[in-house]
Amino acid sequence: MTRYRVPFTSALWTWIEVEAEDEYEAVEKACDMTPPKVCAQCMGWGQGYSVDQDDWEADEDVKVEKVASA
Repeated sequence: MTRYRVPFTSALWTWIEVEAEDEYEAVEKACDMTPPKVCAQCMGWGQGYSVDQDDWEADEDVKVEKVASA
């Protein structure tokens, strides 16, 4: 029987909470702390599927949310 690969797409979303004096500094700090990629097992190594993940990028029109003041 013939084997087929059927493509699917998905999006990952995350946020990073940082302490900063203003929104600009918050974005700068968060960009320095991007989370790691998904682990090898979750990426499909040794499985019948494969997952590709691009590098994390901040949205151009990023909306910074103020959580709390210290």
